[in-house]
Order: sequence, then C-alpha cells, then structure tokens
Amino acid sequence: MERLDEMVLRTQQHLNSTYSGNSNWVKVTENGKTGWPTIRGLIRALQIEIGISTPNGTFGPATEAACPTLKKDLSPSEDTKRLVYILQGAMWCKGFSPGGFTGTFGDGTEDGIKRFQESAGLTGANINGIADTMIFKALLNMDAYVLVSSGDSKIREIQMCLNRDYHKWIGLRPTDGRYGRDTNKALIYAIQVEEGIAEPNGTFGPQTQAKLPVIAPGSKNTPFVKIMQYALYCNGFDTTGFTGVFGNGTLKALKEFQAFCMLVADGYCGPSTWASLLVSCGDKDRKGTACDCSQEVTDARAKTLIANGYKIVGRYIAGGEWKRLKQAEAQTIFKNGLRLFPIFQRSGNSVGYFSTTQGKIDGREAVESALRYGFPEGTTIYFAVDFDAVDDQVTSNILPYFRAVKAAMSNYNPRNYKIGVYGARNICSRVGNAGISTTSFVCDMSTGFSGNLGYPLPKDWAFDQIKEYSIGTGEGQIAIDNDIASGRDNGVSSLSPTEPDDNRPEYDEDVLELINDVANKGLLAGPGVEITRFNEKFLLAIPSLIPYVTVEGELSLTEALVGPYQTINFGVDSEGISLALSDAVTNAEVNLAIGLKTIEKTLSSINVSQTVGPVKVSLDPIESGGLALILETVVKGKSPNEDATINVYQRLYVTIHPSKFPNQGNLVIPVLAENESDVSEEASKNGWVMNTAIAAASAALVFGAIYMCVAGTYALANITGLFLAASFGIRENEDK
Repeated sequence: MERLDEMVLRTQQHLNSTYSGNSNWVKVTENGKTGWPTIRGLIRALQIEIGISTPNGTFGPATEAACPTLKKDLSPSEDTKRLVYILQGAMWCKGFSPGGFTGTFGDGTEDGIKRFQESAGLTGANINGIADTMIFKALLNMDAYVLVSSGDSKIREIQMCLNRDYHKWIGLRPTDGRYGRDTNKALIYAIQVEEGIAEPNGTFGPQTQAKLPVIAPGSKNTPFVKIMQYALYCNGFDTTGFTGVFGNGTLKALKEFQAFCMLVADGYCGPSTWASLLVSCGDKDRKGTACDCSQEVTDARAKTLIANGYKIVGRYIAGGEWKRLKQAEAQTIFKNGLRLFPIFQRSGNSVGYFSTTQGKIDGREAVESALRYGFPEGTTIYFAVDFDAVDDQVTSNILPYFRAVKAAMSNYNPRNYKIGVYGARNICSRVGNAGISTTSFVCDMSTGFSGNLGYPLPKDWAFDQIKEYSIGTGEGQIAIDNDIASGRDNGVSSLSPTEPDDNRPEYDEDVLELINDVANKGLLAGPGVEITRFNEKFLLAIPSLIPYVTVEGELSLTEALVGPYQTINFGVDSEGISLALSDAVTNAEVNLAIGLKTIEKTLSSINVSQTVGPVKVSLDPIESGGLALILETVVKGKSPNEDATINVYQRLYVTIHPSKFPNQGNLVIPVLAENESDVSEEASKNGWVMNTAIAAASAALVFGAIYMCVAGTYALANITGLFLAASFGIRENEDK
C-alpha cells in the first residue's frame, strides 16, 4: 500500500483552502498521495495565478508562455508567495525537498531546485537554483527524474546527456532509466539539431531523413556517432560506451543490430540503419520476402507475389468469410511455390475483446480451425492484438487473455501448435517474456502506436510488418502488408486436413455457461437446444419437416454472412408472422394446398415473447437441386466472472431436399406438429429435439424475407414456390 506523505497532504490541503472559492477550482482529494489529480490541481492553481481564462489543469502552450520565473527572494509579495507555495508543493510531490512549505523561496528551495536540475542531467552554469518555465514544466508532471526500479542506469545516462546537450529544444525529459516515447523523441530532436534544421519537431520526416549522414567506422563526426551509440543501446545493442568514438565496440554492436533487423550488416550507419534505429517501421520501402493479406490469393495474385519476390504469405484462419483462407486457395498458394503462415483474428481491435473467457474460447477454436485446415505439427498460430494497447491494458487484459489461450491449447492440441502474437512491440515483448508466445509478428507500420514508440524490436520477431500497399494489375492485383521475415518462422508448404477428435476435452465451466446462455435466446430461443460447442452445426428437429427440410443450428464467434444478403427486423409474434406470410404469398402468387387461415391458426398457437432482430438472410440454390437458407443474428453473451460481454453469432441453416419429397407438387405437411404422431419416422428414430421457437423464427423469416431475397436473382415461381411448398405445405403453381 502506498504510504501517506505528510508534505503532499499539506500541499493538497493548501490548494483546497486557497482556491476553493474560485469557480474554476476542482477539489483535490486529500490523501497524501502524489498522482495526476494533485499535479493537475497544482497546474490549475498556477493557471489561476497567472491569469489563464479557463484553467484546465493541463500545462499547454498558453500556460508555458505566461509561466513565471522564480528565484531566491526572502521578502516576497503575497502574489509571489502563492506562486512559491505551488512550486514547493510540486517539489514535494516530485521528491525534491524545498526544506519546508512556507511560500518563501529561501536557501532550502534553491538547494532543492539545484538537486533537481542535476538529477535531470544539467551541468555547470545550468545548475543555478532558478525555477524557470522549463523547471516548472518538468516538475508539474508525473515523470521521474531518478532511476526507477525497472530502469537501466545506462539508459538514464543517455537521458541525462540528452537533457544536458539539447534541453533548449527538448526541455527536460524524464531520467528514469526506461527507454520510451520521450527518449525516442529526444533522439530525433538531437539528430535534427545536429543536422541544422531550423525548427526541430521530433518527427522523423522526409527532411530529417534527407539530411542524415552515413557514419563509417572510424568517423570523427562525434555528435552523430554519439547519437548512434545512444540509439544502439536503446535498441538493446551495447557499444560499451557513449564516447562519440566509432571504435571496435561500436562497430560490433552496429553490425549485430543490422543483422538482427535483416539489414545489410556492413558496419555503415546509413539511411536504412538510421531509420531502423529511430522508428518502428524502419525504411518502409525495404523489400520484404513475406506478406499478409485479407484478400483471397488466386492463381493470378500468387504469380504477382512471386514476381515481386515474396516467398511466404500470412492468411486468416478465423474471422469473416470474406477474409478467411479457403482450402482450394491454400493449394493455389503451394502450387505457385509460396509458403503459408496462419493468423487468428476474429476481432481483437479493442481492449474489451480481451478476457480470460475469450482466451479460452480462442485457444480451442484456433487449434480446431488449424486442424480442419490441416496445418502440420508445430505450426505457429499468430493471435492478433490489433489496437494500440497501453501498458496497463497489456497487464489487465492482454496477458490474462494469452494465459487463457495457452491453458486452452495445453488442454487440447494434438499437433502441438505453437502460440505466436501479432501486435505492437511492447505487446509482443511482454507476451514473449511471460513465456507464452514463441515468436512475434510485429505491427511496426503503426509507427504512432504507443506500444511501438520507444520500444525495441522484440528478440523473437519472425515477421515485421512495415508497409501496406497494392501490387500487380488486373486480375493479379492484390493489397498486401509488406513484411520483413527474420527466418524464425518459414511457414508451411503443405496441409493435411483432419477433423478435431469427437472425444476432445470439454470446455471449461465458464465457457459452457456462455454457450448455454447464448443457445437459449435470439433465433435459438426455447427449450431443448443441445448445442455444446462453437463452430459446429447441430441438427435440430423442426417437427414434421424432417427429412424433407433439415434445420441445423450453430453458435460461432465469427460473422459468416458478409454479402450478399438481406437484413430484416422482426419480433416473433403471431400477427407479424401472419401479415408477413400474407404479403409473401401475395407477392409470389403461390397457390396454397392448405388454407391460409389454417397456417395462421397454427402460428398463433406458438407463444414466443422474445424479439429477434436484426437478422441477415441469405438464400442460395444447392447442387442437389434444393435450396439453402441461412439466417444469422448476433447476441450478447455475458462472460462469467468478468464485466465483458462477448458477441456470439447464431445461425440457422435451413436446407430443402426435393429428392425426398413423397409427392412432388402436391405436399400437405403441417407447419407445426402438435402430437408425437406427426413427427416423421426419421426424427423419432434419431431422437432429435423439438423446438417450437426455432419453428416460429424460421417461419417468420421465410414468410417475411423469401420474396425480397430472391427477387431479381432467380425465377420467383420456381424457387419461392419450391421453398414454401417444401417447408410449409404449399402446392407449387404449375403455371409458374
């Protein structure tokens, strides 16, 4: 537990008592603990004192421009005393004692400022005990200016040197011994200053790149050699000193870094090496030998990839149908001499997706999907974290998710698939350092990600994603991400599909609870729906329709219908179903073998109160001459023992089998069986479950959507008539 600091508490009390009468004041919690609320309170107090019209607790350009300079003054005015109180409070919060909390800038305050200046890296005449704007700005934040427990003393040395030499441009950056965004930016500022750029901005842009010198072994360009040495160490390669002398230690470190990044290891620090030292994507125009894409790799596109020097392609084994790898596509990839690596991503684009329950589900699904595709023993599957997760989110969500993935894959993994991670540098490194992943697929083209800025390339990187672009023309055109390959994962060159073992272990209890929850709502509402796994079709008995019409249910965490489809909203109620039926029959001009009133009466006897919608509806002919209707909706399932909800897709597959009709063209099949005798012999023999809710949902969707689904696509009379005849006792109109 964080210890209460008496002087921080006095600072908080002083702020509230002094400024509580100001309408812009936001009360600071008086708990004796330094944190952003207290720091913002100090900034807001400063803004009130210097006349900022709308104090907001942020040290922005207006505050910086109006910030005062304070120095030793034993007879301060009342206005100055209030400013000194703010300064002394900031010093107590930062851990540099001013010797008291008096409102007078005496020897103790001056000495504390000098100690702070020295700790920040300033030297000589710049250690003067004067609190100017730069000092105020450095004190009024949560940065550390001492070596923290997770820090590196040599990184701290680099930070102090950068502050010493470049504080006029960068201010005082933290000197905590941790390489991060601030230190990375400071290195770029330093290069821009040495290049003579008039207005350095810390951005590695075209002007900065154009002015970069080539640093050769033995170079006497001391400032640039020193910056190169700093950058090498920050990236994990020790030059054995920061002397500005390009000796053997620096040459060895440079060549090792170049080889690690798959650059030409020639010992010359040119534009490509500078880029890899300073920005995550490095030289984004480098030609990679690997790529990944969401488009299908057709024969023409495969030839484009080969012609452009690509050898390995990453494809998705989960997610929407539009981006998933197809079995025939894999053979096209191999036939053209390309290799393949699998990516698992259903969503993964926000922190809310990542939970322990989701990890258990994804770990199992990844194994089952890889088996069905046929990936061989030991293949690495890359689980995607496709958003800018800050470090706290990595701790709270990403790591628990990956631990659950590992647990699930430890429970069932007959081909010993390995865990890979796709994400920013910090995510990849932390998942790898936790002993979960074996290799990383790094999204380095997202240069602005907080998890990339100021983090070195993970030691276990296999693929480094650096640029998104399109190559080829015509049928061969394909949009890809250009990836550098390290050789740690060369993908696979063949597949041997197999089905997961029917006797594989059950899901954990929390996953089974989720399945039970989502299997009894929406399209699948009602008793007796026996679905026990994700991504498997379970045959459901719609009374009296089997074997003429089969209905299968499925729960999935992946959307299937991405087009073409129709979307309808409806509630399961007898009036809505009946009206939809009347409209569909009228529009399709289909003759009924049984009266409309009879069907309406049957439907009105079904008591389903739950509303279902929106629902996607897709209707397609099948090879056997029948029809396949797919209904899909999404429901939210509660993740047990967690605050998160999980989106689960429910699907009904309704298939018409005309070859099984006993009397084609004159079918009278009850819509809903009230008695056991009405159930077909096949249904009784197999013991399938009766589910009136599914019957009602299917009826409503068919009646309400069949006409608009097929209009303009197929011959209405043949398809609509066949479907209604097969499903609901309708005589096909011979004239159509």
